[in-house]
Amino acid sequence: MTGMRRRLPSLRDGDLIGLAAPASPFDKDLFRQGVKNIQRIGFAARYRQDIFSRQGYLAGPDRRRAGELNRLFADPKVKAILAVRGGYGSSRIIPYLDEKVIRNNPKLLIGYSDMTLLQLYLWKRFGLPSLHGPMLLPHFCARNSGFYLKRVASFLRGERLVIPLKKGQFLQRGKAKGLLIGGCLSLIVGTLGTPFEIDTDGAILFFEDTGEKPYAVDRMLSHLKNAGKFKKLKGLLIGCFPPPFLKVFKGYFKEVKGPVVFGLPFGHASHPVLLPVGVMASLDSKTSRLVFKNPFS
Repeated sequence: MTGMRRRLPSLRDGDLIGLAAPASPFDKDLFRQGVKNIQRIGFAARYRQDIFSRQGYLAGPDRRRAGELNRLFADPKVKAILAVRGGYGSSRIIPYLDEKVIRNNPKLLIGYSDMTLLQLYLWKRFGLPSLHGPMLLPHFCARNSGFYLKRVASFLRGERLVIPLKKGQFLQRGKAKGLLIGGCLSLIVGTLGTPFEIDTDGAILFFEDTGEKPYAVDRMLSHLKNAGKFKKLKGLLIGCFPPPFLKVFKGYFKEVKGPVVFGLPFGHASHPVLLPVGVMASLDSKTSRLVFKNPFS
């Protein structure tokens, strides 16, 4: 599996966070509230006015959304990029991304859900780590999010995080060390057969999803299994699925020789745990902790 090739500078007070809408459109009022909360935690926000574009279920045409992301990567004043929301559409813009610009201007992309495709693309193509974490909507405009957003800000400033796993349930115990990789399950499956197909050999894989029925999750896991994605896993982190899904998972994680944790609040959660994509991590059932390298230099 590819090791981390790029490290990123941490953010400082007053740094610019670029806002991008690579997928679906969003509510303007909630957007403005989110921008205010970025400022409250010590950063500034930059965005283009055409970010409010709409084209059906997309935040404007593919080339608009791709151009927006290209310009944020190219802008030397923008230190990180935060997705406004997920939904659908990120896969459509990958052919229009400027690889030279991205390679020469590495930055942290923050988000989850549909951002999974972009994050796995950035890792596979450029060795560029990203952050499976909050998005502007809903997390930066949610009520009672102040303490959580301060923790996010501390991470972006370079603070080392240790993730306690007490909120999860160990389905298999043990120790594991490997590259942390993953995202939204349906989007992970969507990488199969593409140039940025997820590589899980020697990795600690994490996945979650929302709104899916047990048979649909079973189908996606079966697809991953048939593609050989569980054979060489070091460990597995599963998000917050309803209890009936446990029966589905137990038919698959037996292939994993290391620890398996179920029920961690990341991705589609009210205060999602921050999980960097493309960094080395260690997972230990005895200490009940996930420890990972910070993607910042």
